[in-house]
Amino acid sequence: AETEEALPVLPSRKVAELLRQIMICNKLDALLVRTLKGSFGLWKLIAAENALSADVRIRKGLALSKSLSASFAVVYAGGRQIQITNNVAQDLYNYAVLIELTPDNFDGWNVVSEDGSDIYFTDGSGNPLYYWIQEFDRDSRHAKIWVKIPHIPGSGSTVITMYFGSENPYPNYNNPRQVFLVFSTFDSDLEGWEYYGCSGYHASLDTGQGSPPPSAYISGDDYACNAGIRKLIEKEEDVGLLVELDYRAKSGYSGSTVTNAFVYFMDESWNRIAYEALVAGGTYDTGWKHGVVKKYSELQGYTKIYIYLNLRDGWRANWSQRNWYDNVIVRKYVEPEPTVSILS
Repeated sequence: AETEEALPVLPSRKVAELLRQIMICNKLDALLVRTLKGSFGLWKLIAAENALSADVRIRKGLALSKSLSASFAVVYAGGRQIQITNNVAQDLYNYAVLIELTPDNFDGWNVVSEDGSDIYFTDGSGNPLYYWIQEFDRDSRHAKIWVKIPHIPGSGSTVITMYFGSENPYPNYNNPRQVFLVFSTFDSDLEGWEYYGCSGYHASLDTGQGSPPPSAYISGDDYACNAGIRKLIEKEEDVGLLVELDYRAKSGYSGSTVTNAFVYFMDESWNRIAYEALVAGGTYDTGWKHGVVKKYSELQGYTKIYIYLNLRDGWRANWSQRNWYDNVIVRKYVEPEPTVSILS
């Protein structure tokens, strides 16, 4: 027989959420809650069905069970508080934070759904948060989930809650385009990226290339010029930017090894602030590669910055360049980044 633990009382908004889950799962006509105690962890909710009143007891449990008897049903829900600590002095707003779940920091693998679709997040007031499940593998006990945190005070912390193990009331909040400043997969068009460069080149959608296809494609031929796609980013002046992308660079001439691909950061007047080479010669065709470019102090003081993904054609005619870009993510960035602690 289980013994009920003496645990702190849940806040009223948590009580309301747990009752809502019970009503959905068990279709109770009415509930009168006499005892409702708990702390964040795995929950076993036991309630009499179709009763005008019932005790609702919460006990820690890890194993799944369909029912206790004909008169009782068991519902499992999970909750974990997650503390996000800001390691810089300035306040951070709408900052994307990576939450990585492993066997060492998360013990709900036997309860969470196979694909993680029951996971959602709320802030301290119970408001849903946008998130993106980048990876989720219940068998290997590993997941990467990005969450957009509305506010993290400078040199301080904030606490959010991750729920799992029951119906997700906010499935539409699993939306990477709401989490990041830019999330471009080029599924059907250039998604707001515009061509900028010499007249001999142009930008298009290549349905045969990508990671997976389609992808943004820069092609053509010219001499001593830059060509690429750009997008204007708005941010707070004290933060930098991180660009993550898949790319491929290939020379239009088989005897050339001057393939190149760059990420430029330009101001509104098109003055270069910073840049980084993804590849600068040495090969005829890079094949598909993954790149990450981080710029912090260089971008401070700017609120509007163009991200420019480009190539340089500096060789004679017919020695053209071809570049592809896919899965472009742009997010705010500071050094050091916020740290994440999953609380017990």
